[in-house]
Amino acid sequence: MEGQANGTLMAVRSGPRSYNPHSLGPDERKRLRPPSYDGMFVNFDYRNMEVNVLRWHSGDERLGEIIDSGLDPYKEIWRCVCGGDPTDSQRLTCKNMFLPVVFGQGSRSLAERMGVSEKTASMVIDKLVRTFPVAFGWV
Repeated sequence: MEGQANGTLMAVRSGPRSYNPHSLGPDERKRLRPPSYDGMFVNFDYRNMEVNVLRWHSGDERLGEIIDSGLDPYKEIWRCVCGGDPTDSQRLTCKNMFLPVVFGQGSRSLAERMGVSEKTASMVIDKLVRTFPVAFGWV
């Protein structure tokens, strides 16, 4: 997980017709455009795709309820773990910690990333595991 953001696994091109948009540089993006193309090349994360895939594979009902609610999953995860109405900054914090923790980020690394004590990071991890035991168990 070192060097990875939000739990996204590093990948490289797997064949001549496939690519990983996260690993494309500016020059590679330009080469994808046809010669007469005058628009933008866009890539996006469709509806919190990684969280949806985790829910689908793990069958975690709590995570499923959050996703099926139609609300922002990171704000809802924040509410489950920390309580209260999250600010935009807290939502971003949740997005930057949830998947990395699910896929193995430990308390020391999380503490450094969040700028909190290792004890606080450990408490957050424990709360996430208790809140989403099926997802953590699947991983």
